[in-house]
Amino acid sequence: MERFDNLRYGAHERHVLDVYRPKNCGKLPVIVSVHGGGWVYGDKDIMQFYCMSLAEHGFAVVNFSYRLAPEHKHPAMMTARGDFLVPQAKPFYDKLCALGVPAEYRCYGVTETEPTHMFHINIKLPIARLCNDEECAFFRSHLQEA
Repeated sequence: MERFDNLRYGAHERHVLDVYRPKNCGKLPVIVSVHGGGWVYGDKDIMQFYCMSLAEHGFAVVNFSYRLAPEHKHPAMMTARGDFLVPQAKPFYDKLCALGVPAEYRCYGVTETEPTHMFHINIKLPIARLCNDEECAFFRSHLQEA
């Protein structure tokens, strides 16, 4: 795997990104990773091991940092456990299916005994590896031959 760190994509100091990809590969499918943190904390570094794992699965991955609230206003604030996304995930999935959009519904880390952020934890944990493998399988199932 090779990585390219701190590539600038804008004028703000937080406008930097990393790219991870398998070595010696031609064209690759690309995954864009957006770190969590409720728009108020975090940066690309918390996602680097997850992104490297995706690259090891045969994807090119763009992992970036962005400006944060409250200094920079955003229309939505999200948290991990207990946020509005958990009860909305299934209805959103149903809506995507009704519209013919390829989607899979999987919800990880919603109980007190499971980790809440699958991608911020040790990728060696069985639940984190399962989540990562299932996401990669989903991405692969929608690739089109070039």
